[in-house]
Amino acid sequence: MIASSAPHVLHIEDSEGDIEFLRFAFEESRTEVRFTIIRDGANALRHVDAMAAGTLPLPDLILLDIKLPKVNGHAILHHLRAHPSLAQLPVVILSGSHNRSDRDRSLALGATAHLVKPMGISESLALIRHLQTFLPHPQPPG
Repeated sequence: MIASSAPHVLHIEDSEGDIEFLRFAFEESRTEVRFTIIRDGANALRHVDAMAAGTLPLPDLILLDIKLPKVNGHAILHHLRAHPSLAQLPVVILSGSHNRSDRDRSLALGATAHLVKPMGISESLALIRHLQTFLPHPQPPG
């Protein structure tokens, strides 16, 4: 059972495999987090608006895919950064794209970081170690 004091991660991702893989990587690194999962861009925009209005709690970290159904991740990031109350939230783009223009656009729109999705467990554990730096109380792996 995950403690309610565990850091809250909002994961905006449409791939069930990527969602489960990242959850597994957090578990393997013994990093306890609470996840909220949103699977498409339109629902993500509504969630952002609700956070800005104060009707939903702010996460400690947002993990955002670029290629989402309905609305892409860059549009969500732009919308999120337009709200002053959300402007300082750490947003890490997790993308399958190695395209430098995607990375440059993510950073120009205000992403905290743009990381390429890992391909294996060792890369995933390295990713989690990096993501721990954005959480309020990073926990060292194992």
